[in-house]
Amino acid sequence: MKRGLKIACVLAYAALCAPATLVAQEVSADSIISACTEAMGGRAAVDALRTLRLRYRLPDHGGPSLKLIKRPNLYRAEPDIVFDGARAAILARSPLPDGTTRPAELVPAEELKDFEMQIGWLFPAFFDYPARHVGVESIDGIETHKLEVVLPLGARLTYYIDAATHLPLMVESNVTLHGKHTRYFRRFGDFRENAGVLYPHWFTYFSHRTKELYIVTIDELDLNVRLDDSLFAVPDGLDEPN
Repeated sequence: MKRGLKIACVLAYAALCAPATLVAQEVSADSIISACTEAMGGRAAVDALRTLRLRYRLPDHGGPSLKLIKRPNLYRAEPDIVFDGARAAILARSPLPDGTTRPAELVPAEELKDFEMQIGWLFPAFFDYPARHVGVESIDGIETHKLEVVLPLGARLTYYIDAATHLPLMVESNVTLHGKHTRYFRRFGDFRENAGVLYPHWFTYFSHRTKELYIVTIDELDLNVRLDDSLFAVPDGLDEPN
């Protein structure tokens, strides 16, 4: 399993009905979230969105990535990584050429915050967790409001909300893993309607392998598909990692 997150990203987000020059004191986190909710499809559509199934190909990986999410905190990266909101495991792999199989193993507790961030990169965490307004900032000439969410396991996500379209423009993650603090960014674009919700169909990705920034296209997107909780179950009886 990868230890640490390797994605650079930013979300494309439409903003509030606000003046061209934003004043932090004039808005609240609730008003920004309300405006974003309406821009993405309305309260009923956003509240009804419970599951996401996405397939895309990262340019420095061998094959397609398939992600399953069930709000607020269930996550699966096919074929063999699961997170149930409290524990994560790498499931038993397919047999190696020599016939041996690596058994399932738990992910160290220190790394669990990675999975919460993965979910927050793919669906705005401020719809499921408390957020606070932490200022305004111009991103590539686009004025934005910043919403900060501290996730239950300790990672921090800051969403940059476009003040003119009310859709997500960028997300920044801050996390400390194994004593090392890291920041990552992701940017989204090409919002399209799916299951009544506007959802981005590309995002930026910085490869630590090639040191290049890519635009990754989402090849398949299914919202509100049936995903049983068993898909995210961590097997019992696994040994704690050393």
